[in-house]
Amino acid sequence: MIMAEKEFPVAVIGIACRLPEAENCSQFWKFISEKRDAIGELSAQRAKDIEHVVKRTDREAFVNADRPFLTGSFFETIDGFDSIFFGISPQEAVYIDPQHRFILRSAWEAIEDAGIAAHIFGSNTGVFMGYPEEKYLNILPEINKAAAIGTHSPFTAARVSYTFNLRGPSFLVNASSSSSLLAVHLACQALRNGDCDTAIAGGVIIDCLPLCLKTNKLNLTGLVRQGAQCRPFDNNAQYTATGEGCAVLVLKPLQNAIEDGNHIYGAIISSATRQNGLKEALSESNISEESALLINAWKKSAIDPKQIGYFEAHAAGIKLEDTSELCAIKMAFDNLNDNEKESKMNKPCIGSIKANFGNFGASGIVSLIKVLLSFHNNQIPPQTNFNTPNKSVEWKQFPFRVNTEAIEWKRESKQPRIAAISSRGSCFGYAGTSVHCILQDFEQNEEKALDERHESLEPILISAASQKSLYGFISKLKEFVSTLKKQKQKDANVFKNIAYTLNTGREHRKFSYKALLFAENISQLERVLILISEHLVKRRELNTKILSAVEFENKIKNGFICFALDSNRYRTTNALQTTNTSIFFSIYHAITNREMIPWSLIYKQRRPIVAQLPTYAFDEIRYDCHSNAINNNSHCEEAATEDKLFDLNESSLTVKNEEALVDNKLKKCLLLSSFDIPDFAIDFVKDSFGSQLEIKHWSSSMSQALLESLLEEAEMFVLIITDGVSDKCVNTFLNESSPCPLLIIELIVSGIKRDWNQFSVDNRKACLSIYEMKKNYIKNDVEESELMKHGGYLYLSSLITRNICSMLTTSSRKAIVVSDQIKVSDEVLSNFLHTSSENGVFRILWSKNNDSDKFRLVKQQNEHLLSEFDVSLSSTHEYFNLNELCKLLKLDVNKIVIVHDDMQECLKILEKYPSALILCLSDDELQTKALLDSIWSLDSNKRFAKCSKIQKNQRGDVISRQKQEDRFDSHLCPTLKDFVKQIESCRQWFDKWPKELKTQQKIHHLSPFLTDESLEQIIKESEKREQISALELAWFEQLDAYPKDDSHFFICGGDSLKAIYFISKIRKTLKIDINFKHLFLNPKFEDLQNAIQFLPSIQTIDADLVDVNAPQMSSMQNRFILLQELNPKCAAYTECCAVCGTVDDLNFETLLTRILKTFPILKTAITEDESTREKKLCQLALEEL
Repeated sequence: MIMAEKEFPVAVIGIACRLPEAENCSQFWKFISEKRDAIGELSAQRAKDIEHVVKRTDREAFVNADRPFLTGSFFETIDGFDSIFFGISPQEAVYIDPQHRFILRSAWEAIEDAGIAAHIFGSNTGVFMGYPEEKYLNILPEINKAAAIGTHSPFTAARVSYTFNLRGPSFLVNASSSSSLLAVHLACQALRNGDCDTAIAGGVIIDCLPLCLKTNKLNLTGLVRQGAQCRPFDNNAQYTATGEGCAVLVLKPLQNAIEDGNHIYGAIISSATRQNGLKEALSESNISEESALLINAWKKSAIDPKQIGYFEAHAAGIKLEDTSELCAIKMAFDNLNDNEKESKMNKPCIGSIKANFGNFGASGIVSLIKVLLSFHNNQIPPQTNFNTPNKSVEWKQFPFRVNTEAIEWKRESKQPRIAAISSRGSCFGYAGTSVHCILQDFEQNEEKALDERHESLEPILISAASQKSLYGFISKLKEFVSTLKKQKQKDANVFKNIAYTLNTGREHRKFSYKALLFAENISQLERVLILISEHLVKRRELNTKILSAVEFENKIKNGFICFALDSNRYRTTNALQTTNTSIFFSIYHAITNREMIPWSLIYKQRRPIVAQLPTYAFDEIRYDCHSNAINNNSHCEEAATEDKLFDLNESSLTVKNEEALVDNKLKKCLLLSSFDIPDFAIDFVKDSFGSQLEIKHWSSSMSQALLESLLEEAEMFVLIITDGVSDKCVNTFLNESSPCPLLIIELIVSGIKRDWNQFSVDNRKACLSIYEMKKNYIKNDVEESELMKHGGYLYLSSLITRNICSMLTTSSRKAIVVSDQIKVSDEVLSNFLHTSSENGVFRILWSKNNDSDKFRLVKQQNEHLLSEFDVSLSSTHEYFNLNELCKLLKLDVNKIVIVHDDMQECLKILEKYPSALILCLSDDELQTKALLDSIWSLDSNKRFAKCSKIQKNQRGDVISRQKQEDRFDSHLCPTLKDFVKQIESCRQWFDKWPKELKTQQKIHHLSPFLTDESLEQIIKESEKREQISALELAWFEQLDAYPKDDSHFFICGGDSLKAIYFISKIRKTLKIDINFKHLFLNPKFEDLQNAIQFLPSIQTIDADLVDVNAPQMSSMQNRFILLQELNPKCAAYTECCAVCGTVDDLNFETLLTRILKTFPILKTAITEDESTREKKLCQLALEEL
C-alpha cells in the first residue's frame, strides 16, 4: 500500500513527546544530543505501587525473584494528571489508564504547538493512535464500570476525540512496534481521501506491570536480559530493552498548511507499509520484502535514494535482526544505484532512537519527531551506545555510516533535506508489518509584518484553568524568553510573532484565569513576566472585579493586569462604548464579557506561528491505582486549589454523637448553605458520589417553597454556615427540622468562635466540622462570595465531600464468597448476586482449582455467572486465606458470608473461619432462594422489617406510601403470603442443619423469623394493617381526601355511585363479603374499619361450577343490587323513553319488544345460587314480564 505521494505531501504542523527523563520536545532534543540513555531499573515509587501484585505472584514465576522487574526505559511516575483541565472527575481519573492520560496531555500540547488550539473544538479532525499495552486493569484493587471504560484500549483514540469534540475518524492501530508509524501512515491516507481536514496521529506505551516473568514473550525469545543496554549497529549488541514513551503529531495537507499560515516542521512526501508474508517461520524477518517496501516508497516520492541525508532505522539492538535490516537497506540501494560507490566522507548517517530509550511501541513516531527536530535544529544528533561496528555488515560498501558525534545538517544549494524512517513490526518480525516514511524539510517564506521591524506596544493574553497553571505557564514562558535573549534573537518580528501565536493560537474562552500584558520587545516582555510572577506569588487569589475604562488604563501602566472571570457572572448585554476607549480596553471588555476577542483590530494580516513555544502548564496531581476518590478526598482537595483557604486541623473535627456514622444506603441528601455556592462546586460534590447519593442544594437566596419541598424528601441534611449566622437561626433549624442525620460544616471567616455546647442534637445522629480560615485571609465584614471565589469554592466542595463520606462510610465492606463447585440454580444464584452488588456487597468466586480449571469448570456449569463476580481467587494461591484476603480487599472478616452446597465442606469452613457466616444451600430452588433472601447481614434495608415499619408508622400521603410498598414488594415477595411461604420452606431446610451450623457465631445475621416465633404475631398485625391501608387507599381514590377516624363517607362527598366503586375496591382487594349496607350503617372510617374485622371472606368457587357464559353485571345492575339490599321494597329499574304515535292493544307487544331490544337491562333479573351465594344474571322472557 502506497500513499502520501509527491503530488500530495502532508505537513507536520505540531509535535509533542513525553519520554523518560524528557518531559517535552526541547528536553528530548537535549537528551539525545548529549548521547544519554534512559535505560535502567524501575523507580522505587512505581515498584511500591505494584508491590501488591508482586507479593501475590509465585516466586518461581520470576526469572530472578530478587529482581522482579524488567530492565528498560521507564517513567519515574505515571500517575500524574490534571483531571480538572480535561473535565474529568477525580473519581473517574483514578480508573483511567495512565496511557489514556498521557495521550490526552500530549495531544493538547501538540495542538497548542501547532497554533490551532483556539479552533480545534468541533473541527473535522481525525485521531489515529498506536495500540497501547493493556495491563492497568491487572493492578487495580477493584473492578467497576469506570475501570472497564477507563482501561479499554480503543478509548485511547476515542477519548481524545470526545474531550476535544473532534468529528473526524478516530481509531486504534495495532501492529506491535510499528503501530505508531502505521497510525501516521493511515492519518496521511485519511487526509488524502478527504475524510478529515486535520489529523492527530500518535502512539503511547506504558508498562504498568513490567514484571520479569519466565512466561514473558521477551524472555521466552531471549531478547532481553536484566541490566543489558540497547546497542544498535554495535558488534556487542545481544539484547534489547523495553521502553515507555508517548508522542503526538498534528498533520495537515501541505497546501492547506501554507494557506493557513501554520508553522511547518517538515513534509511527509511518501509513506508505505508492507507485510512480510509467508517466510520460513512466523518469527523470521523477510529481507526481500523489506527491501521492496523501501524501493516502493522511494519511487513514489520521486527521490533518488542518494538524496537521503539521514536514515532513522528500526534497529532495536538485536545483532541478528539489525543485520537483516541493514541488508535490506543495502539491497534496496543497490537495486536503484547499480555499481555506484560512495566515498566514506560523503556517506549520509544512519541512527536509531532505541539506543536512548529502548524498544517500545511508540518508537516509530518518536523517531519521526527526532528527524523533524534535526531539520529544526540543523543538526544530526550522535548515536548512543555505539563503539564497535557490527562485523556482520560490510560497512565500506554500505551506503550509510553511524555518526558518534553531532553533525551539522543544513540545506545545500537550496536543495531540500531528505530523511527516511523505518519501523518494523517487532524484533524477529513479530506482526510482520513494516512502515517506511520519507520526510522532506520545508523552508517557510516568512511574511513581512505589517509594521515592518519597528517596535510597537503589543498585547499578550495568557489564560489557564487555575491560578497555579497560570503561574506555571508564566514561568515556562519567562524561561523561554530568557533563552531567546541569550541566543540574541531580539528581532522585533520574533517578538511580534510570539505575541501573535499566544493570542490567536492558544485557547482562551474556556479558561477563567487571565494575564493580559503589554510589551514592545523581547527584553520588555521578560521584565513584565518577572513582575507577573512576583504578583501571582504575593496575591493568592485573583480579583474578579470588572474594571472601567479609566481603572483599566491606570492598571496597565505597570505593563500587565491579572484577573479571573467570575463563574457566576454570565455574558452581559451592555454594549461597549467605543468613544475614547483604547483598542486594548476593547480586548479586555471582550474577555470579561465572554465575547469573541477582536484580534482583527490588532492584526491586519496573518503572522507566522512560532514553533516550540512553551505549552500549557498542567496542574497534575497523583491518581494512583489505590486511590479511591470517594473515601480518600485528598485528591479532590489538591485538584480544587493549591491555596487552601482553611486550616485542616483534625482537632477541629468534633463529633456530637459517639455513633455518628449513618446508614450508607441513604439515597437523598440536602445541602443547605447560608451563602450562595455556584453550580460548578455543587456539581463537583454530585460527581464525587455519582448514583450513590442524590444531592440537592438550597441556599438562603432561594425560595422558601422550594426549601419545604426539599425538606420533605431529604434523608440527610448538610448545613453549611459561616460564623456570621446567628445562634438563633441555628437553634431554629435544629429544633424544627426533621430528625434526619445531620452534618454541620462551619467556616470561621471573621474569627468569631461559636459555643456549640449550647445546642442540643440528642434526637438525631449529627457531626460537626469546624474549619478556621487562615489568618492572612481573615477580614471583617467580608462577603463569602468575595472571599471564596473559584478555587475556594472547589476547595469547599472537596471539604463537603470528605465530611459526607466520613459520616456515611462504614469501616469495611461486606462480601459474599461463593464456591465454584456449587450446583444450585443459575437463575437463583445470579439474581442473588446481582441484588447483592446493588447493595454494595463485594462478590468473590472461591475455587480449589487452578485458574484455567476454575474458569473451565464454571463456564461448563454456569456460563453467565462469570460476569457476576468482582474477583475470582483460587485457594491454590500461596497467599490465600480468608484473613489475608480481607486485608487485601479491605473487607471486614466479621461481615463475610460463605455459601456452599456441601454440608461437610461447610463444617470444615466453619471450623477454620468461625467469625464468618457459613451457609449450606439446598437442592430445592425455593429453599435456596428463601435462605439467600434471609441473609440480612448483606442488606441494610432489612427487607420485611422495613416494610413492617412503614406499615406501622405511616401517616401522610397514601399514594407515596403505596409506591414505597410496591418497591418493597418487587424487592422481596409479591405478597405477604409468599414471604411466609418462603420462611416456612427455609425453616424446613434450616432444621436439617447440624447443630454446629445452627449455633454458629453469626447465625443472628440471618432473618430472625428463622429462629423465633414472632412471625405469626407480625403476620396478624400486618394483615390488620393491610386492611386499614386498603380502606385508606380506596377512600382516597373516591373522595380525594385522606381519612381520619371520624371522617364520614357521605359528608366528605360520597354518593351511591362512589359507594359502589368503594365497596367493589374493598371486595377485590381484601376478599371480604362487604356490601353497601355495611357502609350505610358504618359511614365513619373508624366504625367501618372495626366492622370489617368480623366480615366473612369471599368464598372461592370451583372453576368447574362457574358458568362462563353467564353475563357480567354492569355498574347499573351492581347499584341496583346494593339498593335492593339496603331497602328491598323500593328498588327498581328506571329508564326514560318516548313513544311517538298511538299505543293500543294491536301494537303494544311490538312496541314493548322494540323497547326491550333498545334497553336490554329491563328484561334481566338477578338470581343467587343457594350453595355458593354467587349472584348471576338471567334473561326473562317476554311472557314472564
